[in-house]
Amino acid sequence: MDIAAIAAHAAFFGFFTAWLAERKRYGAGAWFALGVLLGAVAPLLLFLQPDRGMPAHASLPSAR
Repeated sequence: MDIAAIAAHAAFFGFFTAWLAERKRYGAGAWFALGVLLGAVAPLLLFLQPDRGMPAHASLPSAR
């Protein structure tokens, strides 16, 4: 494989893992790095993680 294909593969899995981490309310930066380093394994690890709950203040009605 040439370097461009390796870079494209790393970028794809980095951004995909970061996007998935944000949807599950995890820190995207660390998961981006894991996606770049681990490739397809990182999203699989993230699928096994439970969703983080909504912050306590987010469920309260806003004061007007």
